[in-house]
Amino acid sequence: AEAFGVFQLEALAAGVPVVVPHLGAFPEIIAATGGGLTYPGGDDAALDAALSSLLLDPVRTRAMAAHGHAIATSHYNVEQMARASVALYERCIGDHT
Repeated sequence: AEAFGVFQLEALAAGVPVVVPHLGAFPEIIAATGGGLTYPGGDDAALDAALSSLLLDPVRTRAMAAHGHAIATSHYNVEQMARASVALYERCIGDHT
């Protein structure tokens, strides 16, 4: 099982909404981006229902895709991650000097 789910951010950046199990950091990413749905892990009927809900409501699916794309590309991009990494390193170095 993947703890973070980089594939989610890749899909969202490509404008594709995701349907992922409610495990690990998946729900947090969905909540932060609004770019998909979660379902109880291992529940095939719930997965089917989530996928069906997107297939049967293309307007909602397009809106979810657009919102997820906007958030993924503005908040989870290389520049933002680099800034966060540098800030973390600076805090760690500052604590040990």
